[in-house]
Amino acid sequence: VLFAMAPAVWRTSVPPWLRSWAPLLVLLFLYSEMPVLIQAAGHADTLDAIVIEWEHALFGGQPARQWARNNPSTALSEGLHLAYLAYYPIIYALPVVLWFTNRKPDFGSAVFPLMLTFVACFVTYIVFPVAGPRYLWPSAEPDGWFRALATWLLEARSSRGTAFPSSHVAVASAQSVIALRFYGMRGAIVSVVTVGLAVGAIYG
Repeated sequence: VLFAMAPAVWRTSVPPWLRSWAPLLVLLFLYSEMPVLIQAAGHADTLDAIVIEWEHALFGGQPARQWARNNPSTALSEGLHLAYLAYYPIIYALPVVLWFTNRKPDFGSAVFPLMLTFVACFVTYIVFPVAGPRYLWPSAEPDGWFRALATWLLEARSSRGTAFPSSHVAVASAQSVIALRFYGMRGAIVSVVTVGLAVGAIYG
């Protein structure tokens, strides 16, 4: 009975703005629960060894382990870590702008592919969990303020098993397409930041 009543209660008692924003807000909590869902799916360990084999076949080595060691530049490290940190505003900046410029239909059209990207990543994590390089090898990037902030956020909020595919890169790429759709060349700044974010995900 409660299940049958829930949709009606949701429509009548929840403010319209909260119904619109709920999917984006729930993401914050769902991501932190991924290790629980991965464990519930029966994975005793992550599948990093398979991805490492793929990378050796494609690149003849491990870019995530070698790039920073071969290019120990503080300026490069800080720039790429700043781009990596841009992931967090990238998620919400475009929906916020569309919402507060009263483009509500466009807001819905923007949020749907964004959520679809997140769901695709989350399902993949449950089926194919990968911890990622930072759990396997010591970091080699030069110290800096943006690197310290990125490291702190990852240690505080990252969920083990969610490294492949990178939701950072996938979501930022989706937002790049959405920004170009709704803002034309003005939205290209998201694409530029996304390239830096993708390189930063490997370098860092």
